Amino acid sequence: MFDYQKTQINTLDQNTGVEVDTSDFEDLNPQQLNGRWVKLIPIQDIEPESNSFRSIWRTVERESNKGAWTYLPYPEFAFQVQLETALKSNFGFYHAQHYLIQVGHQFLGWIALLNIRQDDRVAEIGNIYFSDQMKQTTAATEAVYLLLQECFEQNFRKVEWRCDDLNEASVNAAVRLGFLYEGTLRQDRIVKGHNRNTACFSILDEEWIKLQQAFTDWLKQDNFNIERQQKIRLEEFMKLYPIIGRNDPENADQKKDAT
Repeated sequence: MFDYQKTQINTLDQNTGVEVDTSDFEDLNPQQLNGRWVKLIPIQDIEPESNSFRSIWRTVERESNKGAWTYLPYPEFAFQVQLETALKSNFGFYHAQHYLIQVGHQFLGWIALLNIRQDDRVAEIGNIYFSDQMKQTTAATEAVYLLLQECFEQNFRKVEWRCDDLNEASVNAAVRLGFLYEGTLRQDRIVKGHNRNTACFSILDEEWIKLQQAFTDWLKQDNFNIERQQKIRLEEFMKLYPIIGRNDPENADQKKDAT
């Protein structure tokens, strides 16, 4: 039985969720996160006149995949100043922390923690822009892993992944990365004048113990050849560390059926 399923009886003979020790809860402390393939740099740590904003603008300006903007809540950027303003203002998201993704000497995207509920120790990984150069790469997977690792190291209890349920690439990524499908919020919001139903996924702290082992094994140097291509997929490592009782296949199939 998972912790979230456990109950206790209060003094009124009612069932409640188990008591949570909040003594280790502290404010999120954004810091640069360094992996083997990528660095995640908090926006507020970037100097206003640095080359970082010019680098990310060059990436956006050269983006060959126009579909990269379809499911994001803002249109493609026309000018560097628009992009800088959006980044510095967290794209208008409240309780959010954005990071630029550095691969080598280039900035190839951004990723964020959204809807940070400090008191509940819950955050959402979202507003992700992986440029065409980053999509379906080891760097993209490691960027998500670094944020997951950071959240759970700072005693977060749950990390969410929410996306338009028609965004097949995001839905598939969530399942591949170990997130569990929780359900779909119908008519959740209006994005660019269109209805959006939101598919919700999550990872709990007690599930992360096994998932982290899979990520760690997958990221080992001997799992990649000299061209940086993986030898064994992340999904295969996850099979080595099953989360008993989580029932991933059933939930994944439910999502696939729903789409």
